[in-house]
Amino acid sequence: MKVAVIGGGAAGYFFSAQLSQSPGIEVTLFEGTSRPLTKVRISGGGRCNVTHNLFDPQALSTSYPRGQRELRSVFARFQPQDTIAWFAKAGVQLRAEPDGRMFPTTNSSGTIIACLKDLVTKGGVVQRNSEACFAIWKEQDLFWLRTRHSDREGPFSAVVLATGSSPQGHRLAESLGHSITPLAPSLFTFEIAPHLWKHQSGLAGVSVPDVNVSVSTPQKKFSRRGPLLLTHWGLSGPAVLKLSAFAARELQATHYKALVGLDFFPERSTEEVLHSLQQQKQTFSRQNAANAPVEPIPKRLWRSLQMAAGIPPEKKMSDLKRTELESWAALLKNWELPLTGKGTFKEEFVTCGGVDLKEIDFRSMQSKICSNLFFAGEVLDVDGITGGFNFQNAWSTAWIAAEHLRKEFLRNNN
Repeated sequence: MKVAVIGGGAAGYFFSAQLSQSPGIEVTLFEGTSRPLTKVRISGGGRCNVTHNLFDPQALSTSYPRGQRELRSVFARFQPQDTIAWFAKAGVQLRAEPDGRMFPTTNSSGTIIACLKDLVTKGGVVQRNSEACFAIWKEQDLFWLRTRHSDREGPFSAVVLATGSSPQGHRLAESLGHSITPLAPSLFTFEIAPHLWKHQSGLAGVSVPDVNVSVSTPQKKFSRRGPLLLTHWGLSGPAVLKLSAFAARELQATHYKALVGLDFFPERSTEEVLHSLQQQKQTFSRQNAANAPVEPIPKRLWRSLQMAAGIPPEKKMSDLKRTELESWAALLKNWELPLTGKGTFKEEFVTCGGVDLKEIDFRSMQSKICSNLFFAGEVLDVDGITGGFNFQNAWSTAWIAAEHLRKEFLRNNN
């Protein structure tokens, strides 16, 4: 059996490493650039966020805005525990950080890259770097490729598309009969109207541990909870990144013009927040309102929220009227800011959209349209939130495709 793998990223290398362990199967890995595994190299600030220590398939699948239903069965077969064991067998130990993200104990993405490259080399995989694939077609049930240096490469018994978010990968899928769902950026930061945000210049670097962030679009209102980070241009942090993933298509449709709401006390009602402010008024009656923050809001942010509520910073707590306290409480529960654009989250870009999931058999990752064509990783309309989930999708779908082909080969040769 000869198998062509298109794409030298996480999914392509993991598939090749897994399948090349089977004698009698020849794997050729085509990568369009001279440096494969680029996304692995830059992930986690160069440490590589391999996976997440979430071991329940149902709970794990909820971290994927698209592909959630399909991935439940995938994770029932290969999930983070299996990823940890797979890399451990290859000599790479992973460790979990308090937030659940898992990295190699060396804290270097080079460890993962070296592991995958070593496995494919030992497995006899033919690695064809700088060999982009421009066309795929079938003749008598076998695949042929047109690449950068060859007009007719093959024949291959099976082809695996593991091209990530590359437009060329989507074009190849379309040429073989597949549909591509609309593409949109995912995992991005929120830019707030500059004419408003410039007055908050002192807030860059301020973080709040638990904020409910919501965004309203004409189609739907989305919300997510988690840590919030204030930046020079607007909002970032896990809560915003999660929200950007779940609202990716709807925000793109608005050209990133929407209203963002921040609830700094998601566990409390507006009445409870008002009661806290009334207690602060009694306890710190002689202090300026700016110097009496309610935890966990940092002092710098507290002062900005106070001014946004229309309360002068030099006003003493004892002088605050009930109506002022009510306005302040309402703002703490819903500070509305105009979203005017999106930023990027480091280099860890993710694309929402890809090959339509209805056209894939997730028991094998095989196309329902073109036999012996397989898919793995982000080329599909599957994307996860930040935290190692996108790599886990790559490992799991690649493993299932490799195992299916291995079993098919054994079945046909026994």
